[in-house]
Amino acid sequence: MAINFGEKVLRRTNPKVVLVTAGGTTLGVTLFYVFLTWSVGFTSSVDFCTVNCHEMTVSFREWQTSSHYDNDTGVVAECSDCHLPTGFVPKIKAKIYYGVRDTLVHYFGDPENLDRKEMAESAAASITDDSCRQCHKNLFPSGLPRGGFMAHKSALKKETGKCVSCHRHLAHQTRPYFG
Repeated sequence: MAINFGEKVLRRTNPKVVLVTAGGTTLGVTLFYVFLTWSVGFTSSVDFCTVNCHEMTVSFREWQTSSHYDNDTGVVAECSDCHLPTGFVPKIKAKIYYGVRDTLVHYFGDPENLDRKEMAESAAASITDDSCRQCHKNLFPSGLPRGGFMAHKSALKKETGKCVSCHRHLAHQTRPYFG
């Protein structure tokens, strides 16, 4: 005598319980997604970085004088455009990692003993070419000098380093302790 477990479960399950469970799950997932999307947007904003992180004051002022903030096109590249990877999942992973790290340094670190040069190198290393190319789609604009043309051509063939290898100090000036 064979017992069909699926039918037995379905026959004994109250439809109200199924509806409440499905509705609650849908509501929970939706609220989690809305909160996650909002919190990623909020913690990626320039206001969050500069108001809540006094460590970013100098970098913020440098950015305000750069072509990534003030340019002829009116396009402004914000911190998260360069310093976070593209794509939702990589961005979430980076936000978790950097959020935990930066919070620990903020509350338990010693600002006087931070290796500023190492921090600048780490920040530059985390910037991906994909982040740059979200805005800089045309690498061969009219008026580009021959050297720039050749460098971009080599970069596209992956013969040279990343964008920041040549364009490192566009958004942040060189300071003695940043190298």
